[in-house]
Amino acid sequence: MNEIHTLADYIRELPGIGPRQAKRLAYYLVRRSDDYAIKLSESIRKARSNTVTCTKCQRLYTKTNSSLCDICGKQRDNVLMILPSDTDLDHVEKTGAYHGYYFVLGGTVPILEKEPEKKVRIHRLKSILESKIYLDLEEIIFAF
Repeated sequence: MNEIHTLADYIRELPGIGPRQAKRLAYYLVRRSDDYAIKLSESIRKARSNTVTCTKCQRLYTKTNSSLCDICGKQRDNVLMILPSDTDLDHVEKTGAYHGYYFVLGGTVPILEKEPEKKVRIHRLKSILESKIYLDLEEIIFAF
């Protein structure tokens, strides 16, 4: 297998990318300048090393001195929205219409799997709810 096919295979692992699109992106990346490739790889490295998971909502955020993300660190409405992914949270937050807390489940429950609870953060959600980390919740919204 040549290097472009190897690159395309890695790109294909990205969500929503099929084999044809992966090859197009691989050819595109190879044709770009060395400077672009270096900046892209450095950006990926920095994002990976400077990103952590919020201990409250399980959202990925850029490292700070706090174990809570910027959303959980603020006083919000006593409502909890459970979402499948970080991107879903970003979309809801961008609307400005919701002012409660979030919990990122880490995907949807794969019911055909033998142990679906290992694929999503069900146990983490249960322990957070039992610990009363979200005081006086008035409502829980399942946003799937």
